[in-house]
Amino acid sequence: APSSPECKVWKNPLNLFRGAEYQRYRIAAGQDYLTSFDVNMTQQENQSHFTRDSDAASSNEVNALMYDAWRETDPKNQLQLAEKALALDPNCPSALVLLAEQKAETIPEVERYLRLALKSVEAQQRKAQQLVRDGHRDAT
Repeated sequence: APSSPECKVWKNPLNLFRGAEYQRYRIAAGQDYLTSFDVNMTQQENQSHFTRDSDAASSNEVNALMYDAWRETDPKNQLQLAEKALALDPNCPSALVLLAEQKAETIPEVERYLRLALKSVEAQQRKAQQLVRDGHRDAT
């Protein structure tokens, strides 16, 4: 009996940014490269990276919005939720990453969103470190 080729499943086989590269590839090749299964696996991976169970019940509206955004399966609804979160907190790193992944249409635009997200995370880290240092000074 002839053997069948091995079938491998990849989360995002070309590691494309959905907005910038995937759409351009889809137009150039005239086909959808990612199957719905690929998209679902990528979505699950994003959820594990960018959400925490505590965000769903968070009193922080931005965290709750982004929890919903990363769990949303419709890209238009994802973008709406991320943009609502950014309206409340223009420095929300999770929203900026989602926009880089789903909204950006060019690689420079992806890079701009990711740099803003990195800058925001770095500022949050510095603030947290300062609070810890201040707390240690107060305790002594």
